[in-house]
Amino acid sequence: MIIEVGFDSDSTSMLHIFYTKLEKEYGVKINRVVTCIGVPGVDCYNDQMRLALEKKFGKDHLTQLYESMHIAQYGPRK
Repeated sequence: MIIEVGFDSDSTSMLHIFYTKLEKEYGVKINRVVTCIGVPGVDCYNDQMRLALEKKFGKDHLTQLYESMHIAQYGPRK
């Protein structure tokens, strides 16, 4: 997956932790691109990657993984 990060990206942010988990535990290669203007085609590429991950792990698996990590970090949503 291609992740666009800003120059001031926070390595303690929930998204950073989520993508790091995908890399380490799921074997997903994450390419972090530092940009402030965007990269053409990223959304289309990542949509295809999400479909492949859903096929491999199940349709709602990534959403549930993110939600469980969010609850662990911040508590239940209000």
